[in-house]
Amino acid sequence: ARESIANSIPVNLKYSITVGIGLFIAFIGFVNGGIIIKNDATLVGIGSFIDLKVLFTFLGLFFIVIFEQLNVRGSILWAICSVTAISWTYAIFSPESAVAAGIRFPDGILRFESIGPIFNQMDFSYILSKHFWSFITIVLVLLFNDLFDTLGTLIAVAAKGNMLDK
Repeated sequence: ARESIANSIPVNLKYSITVGIGLFIAFIGFVNGGIIIKNDATLVGIGSFIDLKVLFTFLGLFFIVIFEQLNVRGSILWAICSVTAISWTYAIFSPESAVAAGIRFPDGILRFESIGPIFNQMDFSYILSKHFWSFITIVLVLLFNDLFDTLGTLIAVAAKGNMLDK
């Protein structure tokens, strides 16, 4: 069923979905990096360029561009590792401002939390109540979100690997 849906979507729409997913991921990254902030008047605004978090974000973007221009394999991963090393070095010499910027050393390599508080805590009693149509709406939104997200990612990866037939 997913293949017939994918084949029925026009090529321009397939690439538009891919671009939309990429822009959404970039938007999330810019929000997490402090470049885009909440603004009451315009909903989004530009963060302070003297904020340490924003500077490290731009440093990471700069490293990605440099590594891409040098054709370094895994340029994004190398940029992440480079900025992490620089930020941890900064945290050693200036721990107070590093903590204020959200730079923290990891507590350990792996940590497994107990699933006890959430295990078997599902409550589907509202499905048969007045919220039935809200439930159906949520399920359909998640279904189509997953469908288009998967198709967009599949098309982008297949196009990058020259594996598209049409």
